[in-house]
Amino acid sequence: MKHIKRNCEIKVRLSKCELQALSKKVKKTGMSRETYVRTLLENKIPVEIPPAPYYDLMREVHALGNNMHQLAYRAHALGMIDATAYRRNADKVSRLADRLALVCLPKQESSQSRVLCEEEEQSHSVELSAVKRKR
Repeated sequence: MKHIKRNCEIKVRLSKCELQALSKKVKKTGMSRETYVRTLLENKIPVEIPPAPYYDLMREVHALGNNMHQLAYRAHALGMIDATAYRRNADKVSRLADRLALVCLPKQESSQSRVLCEEEEQSHSVELSAVKRKR
């Protein structure tokens, strides 16, 4: 990979709320703030680091996939399927899918943080109106 010399700097002013939102998003990815912004500039979506239980669940997925493969191999060799073992593995797959959804699906932003940002924006617009009236 070609090393890029980065010697140009920009300064961006953010409100406290905007900085908090940016910092929160950056932290979820494990990237530096600079890398995060560069990723956005490349029209790429920064990916969040998976939660810790994700890797344990993925090991279980691989183990279940291996079990299903063995069942399919045995069914082909014997010309019949072990319905009990198959059903047991299918149930495990279903339960694991539910657990994966709980761990991996994005969580909703809390309404409290949204309200705080809206309040900050409102107070800022009130301040701007006051400044304009003084002029």
